Amino acid sequence: MSSGPASEGSLEPAYPARRAGVLGPVALVVLVGLATVVGGVLTGDVLVTLTPAVGALVVWAMIRSPLRWQVAILLFLCLALEVAGDASDIVHTPLLFPGMLLMDTSGAALKVKVAGGELLAFFLIGLALHRRMARSTIDGRGFVPMPSATRDVLLVYAVGFVYTVGMSYATGHGLPPWKARYLIHFVLFFALFHLSLRDLPDFRAMGRAVIAAAHVKAFLAMWVQYSAAPRLTGGELAFATNHGDSILFVMAIAIAVIPALEGTSRRAWRRALWTVPIPFWGVLLNHRRIAYAMLELGFVLVYLYSPWNRWKKRFTTVAIFGAPLLIAYLALGWNSNGGGIFAPVHKVRTMVDGSVDPSTYWRDVEAWNIASTLRDRSPLGVGLGGEYVEYMFNDDISAGYADFRGWPHNTVLGMLLYAGVPGFALLWIPNLLIVFFAVRSYRMARTADERAAALIAIVSFSCCAILSWGDTGAHFWQHKLAMGLTLALVGKLAIRTGAWPQRAAAAPAVSAQDAAAPG
Repeated sequence: MSSGPASEGSLEPAYPARRAGVLGPVALVVLVGLATVVGGVLTGDVLVTLTPAVGALVVWAMIRSPLRWQVAILLFLCLALEVAGDASDIVHTPLLFPGMLLMDTSGAALKVKVAGGELLAFFLIGLALHRRMARSTIDGRGFVPMPSATRDVLLVYAVGFVYTVGMSYATGHGLPPWKARYLIHFVLFFALFHLSLRDLPDFRAMGRAVIAAAHVKAFLAMWVQYSAAPRLTGGELAFATNHGDSILFVMAIAIAVIPALEGTSRRAWRRALWTVPIPFWGVLLNHRRIAYAMLELGFVLVYLYSPWNRWKKRFTTVAIFGAPLLIAYLALGWNSNGGGIFAPVHKVRTMVDGSVDPSTYWRDVEAWNIASTLRDRSPLGVGLGGEYVEYMFNDDISAGYADFRGWPHNTVLGMLLYAGVPGFALLWIPNLLIVFFAVRSYRMARTADERAAALIAIVSFSCCAILSWGDTGAHFWQHKLAMGLTLALVGKLAIRTGAWPQRAAAAPAVSAQDAAAPG
């Protein structure tokens, strides 16, 4: 049968169809069979014997399935699996080994200093580019292109990266690969999400992956604090998983609650009531004060950007009449010892008053040392490989974190020191673009789904900014994945809503079915 142009209304591309070959599949089956036989004969190990067949099956499934499914699975695994350092390395689960395969860059898992998640990200990016060049329809139609502003900002970010690395060589520090990797991951994961996800509906799968991962980590935290830790230590641990999971738990809560506030569907509140308790319990069990700061700032931002709708009016009324009681509660509990009903007040004070909390004091001293180093050294930066000077010595944490001067807890001030004023300005621009796109898209949104997505992006970015200010930021995979996902989301929102006009491609039409779909 000859293959002419596609008929009118057909979803098939208008180019000649290629006849499926037979040699490729046959050769693949033969090679996998031979590898299986050789592995079984030489080693007698069941895992080695099955590896070629399982590997071929996985590769075949990745080549033949939509990218959004694969990226959702990868996102879920990177967020849900355990890594070294979780629960202070006191207790681990079977989730540790696959987690290390995906996220460890030290070489302990793969014997090379490359994480499995990095390899999969590069593979999926290459697969996405191949499909676009081959005009494949596996992923469906409706791909929203990158805004020109995003492209320009990424170029500026690259210039900032080169400048910071150049200053590192100029000051004699060389290039530390692990620091460079932290800065490159942001662009890597943005490219992965942008190329693999077509439009707003595809991001719903990412939201489900985040919520599912938050439930897994919350149940893991329950097991650690209520079962494993009491047996080993006689009580609860200082934290159940890791600091980066604060982003995961708060994002899951935001993804569940914000669509209900925006009224994306009648079932949104019901879903939120079922979804929120477990991630919030994870916040409580993980004992990270920074998670409460993320929740508070996220709600404040949602409140400020939302119009005067029903929930905002009701909350404002309650807040006005309840303000005297809240002020009295804070005043009475400010000098409490942190027990009983005043425990939340004490927790708030420990975040702002270093005189009552050693961890807060340590961070205050660190910020002072970074500022003093920046004052005494060149405002052009000491380079990515530099460190801050300890003018005021603090508790020695080198046994648990040897690189605390090279990648401080306050990585915002740290990057200002290492990149200098010029480099920091260039590296910080993507953050400004995220906020600009999210706020402008919210104002120009045509559906409740678009408004909810814009607010979720704002909360996601605020979580990442707080973690960067308070606890090593891009050191955690949750931070890098959230930043890449958020930049990809706001870019497509900006095109979709018209917040950033695009000459090359018009914003996709919003169908009635899409507009009515739950967020």
